[in-house]
Amino acid sequence: MHDHRMRTRVASAAIAVLLAATVVGAAPSPARARVLATTQHAFSCSTQRLPLAKGQPVRVTANLDGTIATLRGTSGHAYIGTPRVLRPRLTITSPEHVATTFTPKPVPETPGHGVLLDGIDAPGPGAPALCLARFPTGPVALVGTTNAFNQCCFLLDTYAPGVARRSALQDGLVMPRLRAINGAATIVSADGGFLAEFTDYADSAAPLRILTVRGGRQRDVTNSYRPKLRADASAWWKRFDQRPQRGLGFLAAWAADQDRLGHDSSVWSTLNNLDAAGKLSGMTGWPRNQAYITALKKFLTSRGYR
Repeated sequence: MHDHRMRTRVASAAIAVLLAATVVGAAPSPARARVLATTQHAFSCSTQRLPLAKGQPVRVTANLDGTIATLRGTSGHAYIGTPRVLRPRLTITSPEHVATTFTPKPVPETPGHGVLLDGIDAPGPGAPALCLARFPTGPVALVGTTNAFNQCCFLLDTYAPGVARRSALQDGLVMPRLRAINGAATIVSADGGFLAEFTDYADSAAPLRILTVRGGRQRDVTNSYRPKLRADASAWWKRFDQRPQRGLGFLAAWAADQDRLGHDSSVWSTLNNLDAAGKLSGMTGWPRNQAYITALKKFLTSRGYR
């Protein structure tokens, strides 16, 4: 299946609860091309729409506190509804009029030529093609890219002088979202390595992952947002408790969040109690009962959660 929008709905059903974050204000309606500029928020996004037909000029702009990001190129034929930009160029101009130009790259295995731009999940209507965010490293331009394939990939590429464009912290399996938490710009995503690891994809869950941009690259700062972690763990526990027979994927994400919170010992006592109560029977073909506990412990260790 190459319908990445259907894949978006499947993934969102499992992880939407963890991505609820502070809305920093609604963007104006994109009835005409204009720039959403603000000095009050952690980020600002373009409102110009990308053309879907081939051969149209592309120019979208975002402005944040005097820093201007401009994405230019020529449109190619859209791929299953996703805009395509040929020969893209991204220029970031500082308030001192120092300009740096980047060349956005396609996600590996993108069909055809150019870059598929899926947009950025940011507060407000639509999915802007370009945003500027204030991170600890300074103003950073973000572009949402995809290869429009089933289960991969959705990425938020980060552009600024001396900043790496991509990071393994975004595995592409979960659509990242640009959010302001406690006034700070963050990339809110999840660990897609959990998907289809302990149950089928539709019943899987991915534990919370919050990123910033600092020191030239994307960094995992999830542990700095303990209220979000606690809310995420609580949500996954509730999903498991509603239907234990199909909930071992949710329980795995709960365990990962709990480990981040420093509750490793209570995770295993809880799981052993659940096993004794017959609640880890899971689905045929996946780790169950004590085998599930053993597999989950090994998996969490290998991914650095414990």
